[in-house]
Amino acid sequence: MNTKSYQPELLSRKGEQVAWILALVSLVSLLFLKAHFAEIPWGSYAFVILLLLAASSISLGNWMDRHTAITVNPESIAFTNGVRNTEINWDDVKEIRVMETNWGKRVQVLGKDSHFEFRTLGEVLLHGELKGRLGFKEGDEILQTLVSKTGLKETSKKEKSYYYTR
Repeated sequence: MNTKSYQPELLSRKGEQVAWILALVSLVSLLFLKAHFAEIPWGSYAFVILLLLAASSISLGNWMDRHTAITVNPESIAFTNGVRNTEINWDDVKEIRVMETNWGKRVQVLGKDSHFEFRTLGEVLLHGELKGRLGFKEGDEILQTLVSKTGLKETSKKEKSYYYTR
């Protein structure tokens, strides 16, 4: 088996742009009010700070998505997202948890000293119209590789989740 790398589907950045526009318009409005009135309610400051934090959070999430990769090689599986890098040898994977969600499966890989999580492909539908895709298009392939390389067996199944362990 050769080394293979996977990247997730990327969502549109339109939401990030809208969040920054709202945050900046609110900030400019607050500065305008501050220049023309002696007292501004503290809630106005809190609202602007909240919008700035939300926009920053969305930007960080988008940046991390663009730097996310899963690399499968003969000895291990590696996960990176720009903030976190982890590599787990096949023999060190202790458990794989799979949870069915509305937008693909959420897969948690638990190793001896580290862990990571990823999603299989999910589609965002609004009134039956496809608005976006998220997760790894090859997510089911990655999951099957994990199960076969680690030798884990399905041990427990609940409503919308199942587990592989040694």
